[in-house]
Amino acid sequence: MSRSRLRGLLLVPVALLLMAATPLMDPPPVIAPTGLTAPEVHKVLRRTLLQRGWKIDSEKPAEIVATLIVREHSLTMRFTESPGSIAMQYVSSENLDYAVKKDGSRVIHRKYPGWCNNFARALSQNLDQALVEKT
Repeated sequence: MSRSRLRGLLLVPVALLLMAATPLMDPPPVIAPTGLTAPEVHKVLRRTLLQRGWKIDSEKPAEIVATLIVREHSLTMRFTESPGSIAMQYVSSENLDYAVKKDGSRVIHRKYPGWCNNFARALSQNLDQALVEKT
C-alpha cells in the first residue's frame, strides 16, 4: 500500500471525529432570582453540582471549578457567580474530542451542549425553589 493512501486512511477517523463534533460555545449565564443573596446562590450552585454528580475541584466565594465524569469522559467547568447570574466556562475535558481547528474555532463532542443545558436547567430550577422556600 502506498504511503499517501495509508496516510489518507489514517486521517479518516480524525475527520469523522471532527465532523461529529460541535462548536464549543460556553452556555448563556443562568439568571439568579433577585431575592437570593450571594451566599444563598453559592450554596444552591454547590448543592446542584453535587446532586448532579459533579466533583468540586476548587472553591472560592464567587467561583467553583468542578468536574463531571461520565463513563470514560470527563468535563471540567468554571462556574463564576456575579450579581444576578452564574456563568459557565469550559476549562478542559478528556475523551470529548476537544480540538482547535486551523481557523481558531474550538469544537467538542456533540453531547457537550446537552450536558451544559441539562445542568443549567437543574440549577435554574433549584434557584427558583430556594427563593420559594425562602419566602
